[in-house]
Amino acid sequence: MIAKKTIDEVLAIASVEEVLSDFMTLKRKGASYEGLCPFHNEKTPSFKVNPSKGIYKCFGCGKAGGPLQFVMDHEGLSFIDSIKYLANKYGIEVVEDNSNKSQEYDEAVKKRESLYTAIEFAQNYFVESLQTEEGRIAGLAYLKERGFTQQTIQKFGLGYAPSGFNNFYQSAIKNAYSSQVLLDAGLIKHTEKGDPYDFFRERVMFPFYNISGRVVAFGGRILKKDTKGPKYLNSPETDIYIKSKILYGIFQAKNAIKKQDSCILVEGYTDVISLHQAGIENVVASSGTSLTQDQAALISRFTANVTLLYDGDFAGIKASIRGIDILLEQGLNVRIITLDESEDPDSFAQKHTADEILLYFKEKIKDFILFKAEFLYAEAGNDPIKKAEANADIIKTIGIIPDPLKRAQYVHEFAKISGLNDDLVQAEIFKSKNKEKQSIIKELDENIAFIQKTEINNLNVNHSTLHSEHHEKALLKLLLKFGHLPYNENQNVSLYIVNHLLSDDFIFSNPDFQIIYSKIVEHLEEGLEINIQQFMALNENFVSNFVADILQDNYSLSQAWENNEIFIPREKENYKLDVFSTLLFFKNIRIKILLHQNLGKLKENPSEVEKEKIFIEHKELLKIREQLGKILGIAIT
Repeated sequence: MIAKKTIDEVLAIASVEEVLSDFMTLKRKGASYEGLCPFHNEKTPSFKVNPSKGIYKCFGCGKAGGPLQFVMDHEGLSFIDSIKYLANKYGIEVVEDNSNKSQEYDEAVKKRESLYTAIEFAQNYFVESLQTEEGRIAGLAYLKERGFTQQTIQKFGLGYAPSGFNNFYQSAIKNAYSSQVLLDAGLIKHTEKGDPYDFFRERVMFPFYNISGRVVAFGGRILKKDTKGPKYLNSPETDIYIKSKILYGIFQAKNAIKKQDSCILVEGYTDVISLHQAGIENVVASSGTSLTQDQAALISRFTANVTLLYDGDFAGIKASIRGIDILLEQGLNVRIITLDESEDPDSFAQKHTADEILLYFKEKIKDFILFKAEFLYAEAGNDPIKKAEANADIIKTIGIIPDPLKRAQYVHEFAKISGLNDDLVQAEIFKSKNKEKQSIIKELDENIAFIQKTEINNLNVNHSTLHSEHHEKALLKLLLKFGHLPYNENQNVSLYIVNHLLSDDFIFSNPDFQIIYSKIVEHLEEGLEINIQQFMALNENFVSNFVADILQDNYSLSQAWENNEIFIPREKENYKLDVFSTLLFFKNIRIKILLHQNLGKLKENPSEVEKEKIFIEHKELLKIREQLGKILGIAIT
């Protein structure tokens, strides 16, 4: 166990803003800092750091603590290993206290640490193998041929996996690594007969580092031309390596990205290495995979500005276009640099100095709108149908931008490029967003199916405090005014809404509204269509008055909803989006009630098993609430 003196010294010197800055970009706001939470995806910073108190708190997911807790949570380390990490950061000698037994590790933490240790052994093995006779003749010669200096090779930890069936395996076993750990780390495989063999053989090795600088996986580039194996081979996913969450070069680039407030995104390992060697260090790669949302979110923790720099050929341009939408979804500002068709970032960097590269970037950089328009219009030629399809594609991309002010500016820019009217572009964006929301409502309903099974009738919750008569009135308006119209292939609006409300055991807080709703349900149970004129003829004055009122009232739910892109249609042809948005609002109320219920359960001193079940359901509810907010375009609370 680590001596108390060492622990006290580490905790005394570890600065919360310094430690967290290794993993994310923090921006000063008064006496505090804020940034995008590293524990969940978000576009608006809810992660706050208070240096004077030495703590952080995310008001989105609830994560909180000090520098030690952050390292434990973010890196999945035990208390002891987190102390060692911080001690290493601040140059503090770790003194062991042998008078006490070592702290028992949690099984999951022990497994992760065993994987890290095995990967670290493999990294040292590959680096040392590069200096053997075989390594120098094959691996080092290849790296030198690519123009990589010894300093660059060391900076990126490049190595060599030697030939032989299981040379690495035999070396690892001699150093007390178990076959199972090596298998779990993706370093070996087994033949059909069960014989172990090395996963990487006769390849130049590119280690993947996580943000804190620990190697988690490898990419291997084959050297023999006559082999049937893949040119590049990546480690399989493990408990410490999920390829969609890793960016190659992020550890080496993070400080430059923060300093320059800009990130250059390329495709390959050698693209990253050559640009770094040329002096352009704010560059990362998507690890040989298509860009993912998690990778885009990782970039957003360090900067809001991304430049795509892919190969100059057709495939590279297509990859750039695919990446645009993913980056825009994360609220990032996207620009593109195109190279000549015969060039890629690696070859270009090898031929030019840093100043020449930066000058070229300055001259060639394009806004994503102009880049996409030039490419798609060139493909469309004089074909008016293809030109219209190109415009629709670009409009869909603009609609992804979450910030309404930025989106409005891009609408204006694209209108000038395309010759279309601003209002027409905005209308098409609205139609595109509406179509997307309609397509995901089924998935959302499936995700919250478990909520509908939860009993809430006896909850001590005042429904009227959760929603207003204004929203209830909007719901009845949909039923009465558009209930007879189709919503999907199987249901009209009235059946669709009522089925949702019945599954949620929904009760209107206004008793008059509840009576109207009950009459609507009676009509449906009798197989009658909702006819607004029939309700006008009912004897109850408040019913006929209400119906007359909504016929004259073209209200929306609130101006705030429209400001947050929840458009409330005023025309008959857009009623489906009104149904969609309004029902999601009431689904959010349902989730609030269940969250309230869970908090109440925690106050009843549940058993550990019951408490774990409550936490799992609470986490699921928060996830669904976040999904609702993403769909509606607002921060749901």
